[in-house]
Amino acid sequence: MVKAASLPTFTFEHYPDLLVTCAESDRYVKRSPVLVAEVLSASTAAFDIGEKFATYRQLASLREYVLIDQERIRIQVYRRLDEHWFVHSRRCRSPGKSTGMSLWMMLHKVSLSIPR
Repeated sequence: MVKAASLPTFTFEHYPDLLVTCAESDRYVKRSPVLVAEVLSASTAAFDIGEKFATYRQLASLREYVLIDQERIRIQVYRRLDEHWFVHSRRCRSPGKSTGMSLWMMLHKVSLSIPR
């Protein structure tokens, strides 16, 4: 008799600011995110970049981890390619009057759409 392998289920110890999943099985309980985003603040930045990201990297489903830095007006996108992570960083050059459009353009580049 062949016994089916049992895969451990992932339990979130942390709650992200944004989570995107495509798995039908994630209808009620989200376990297989493809994208996780965190909005950084002075009190959470080190934790979000360090321990949280280390935990999220264990998820086989995760393809992108997005850090939105509201102080520096910057977005960092960590993308998984096979077993390697690559970071793309984008900073708004003029945080004054053009911030809204610059932020929209940066989000568009990471393939997110925001309903109006």
